[in-house]
Amino acid sequence: MRLNAKTLAAAGALLVGLLGAGIAPVANAQWTNLSRLGTGDAVCPGGVESSADLQRWFAGNRATVQQMFQDAGFTGNTDAIMSKVASGDFTEMVITAGTEMQWMGRRKNGRPTVKDKVRYVGKKGEPGIALQVVEGCEVHDVIIPLTCCNVALVKTSPLPPPGTPSLDVQPPASCDGGVANVTASSAEGSNVELTMIGPDGGEQVISAGAIDLVGAGDYQIRASAVSACGARSAQRAVARFNVNACPPPAPAPTPVAEAPKPAPAPVPAPPKAQPEPKPMAKARALIPFMAGAIGAQSRTRDLCYCIKDQTEGLIGGRGGLMYPITDRLSAFGQIGAFANTEDSKWSTLHADVGLEMKIGQSGFIGGGVGVWDLNNSLYRDPTAFIHGGVDTPWKFGDGTVQWFIEGRKWLDENWEETEYDNDYSGLTGLRVMFK
Repeated sequence: MRLNAKTLAAAGALLVGLLGAGIAPVANAQWTNLSRLGTGDAVCPGGVESSADLQRWFAGNRATVQQMFQDAGFTGNTDAIMSKVASGDFTEMVITAGTEMQWMGRRKNGRPTVKDKVRYVGKKGEPGIALQVVEGCEVHDVIIPLTCCNVALVKTSPLPPPGTPSLDVQPPASCDGGVANVTASSAEGSNVELTMIGPDGGEQVISAGAIDLVGAGDYQIRASAVSACGARSAQRAVARFNVNACPPPAPAPTPVAEAPKPAPAPVPAPPKAQPEPKPMAKARALIPFMAGAIGAQSRTRDLCYCIKDQTEGLIGGRGGLMYPITDRLSAFGQIGAFANTEDSKWSTLHADVGLEMKIGQSGFIGGGVGVWDLNNSLYRDPTAFIHGGVDTPWKFGDGTVQWFIEGRKWLDENWEETEYDNDYSGLTGLRVMFK
């Protein structure tokens, strides 16, 4: 059989990992690079034209082929490889640049031998054949270039685990147990291990065939395929079924004396149709809240006939009620108390009213007016404030904890006098909304 360009191109796209023998070895840390095949190292000088010619060459040069496997220390079944070549049980392919081989046969000093760690780096694809031999628990991938007949081992890998086994379970038709029929199979060369988990959660090893089930409940049967090399299938086949409990026997009927038939009741007049009540609008509930905060205020105080501008620390809390006007807009009122950390006599009580708008999913912004220093008639002043914040992931009981920041300006100042321009306060803290 002669290889054509179409066959070579298709096979070359399938196998890009294989090679033969050649010349011009280039030194590498581990691999010897070969830029050509079919040189003086070829065990069949001049090569062969087709895979059929290669089969004939193998048949007439069995000792040469056996010598290459012997020098390589090959542990696989060389007779199986010879048989696959003779029967045509191989794939025609193209050896391309980058194909690496664990060893490759060659002729040295007129004698067949092998060279380890060979990589083909030629620009031209070389025709060849590829075959695979399974020996024990190993899989050997072998290629043979037509240009040199040098047998090469691409790789030896462990036998892959078997596939998922097939499993079929016929549950019992009766209630409270019975016989279940289990059928399982796997690929040739592997066995099936079966386990059953009963309603009590206990696990037991079973065999295929008829299985006696005792009691109602949920059952599960699992099947795993295990190869002769001990490799277990990556996935198990699982069958689940339920055995129903038998219903209790029905009690014997109790004879009942037939009661006399009552006189027919008068038929009442049909009731008058009542108008359907109008749906009531959903009531909007007040939302209580409380907050704790720290901050500072800058106040200009007229003390002893002198004006004193000072910054004072604040710490305290407040509470209030919020009324939803719409889904996003609410009105609120609050009262609070803050201790003055500079001088306790300037500690303050205050009351505010305002509006608050929800921003996005968790943000809010608001503002309003209020009265500061309710407990001090000398400095009881109107104020305006704005605040904003976001929900935190914390919870307090069934309430949502929010972080907020607030800025406030006093409104009683004499705007013609610059010494009163810096009366303001800033706070930050946490607020709990009991929604």
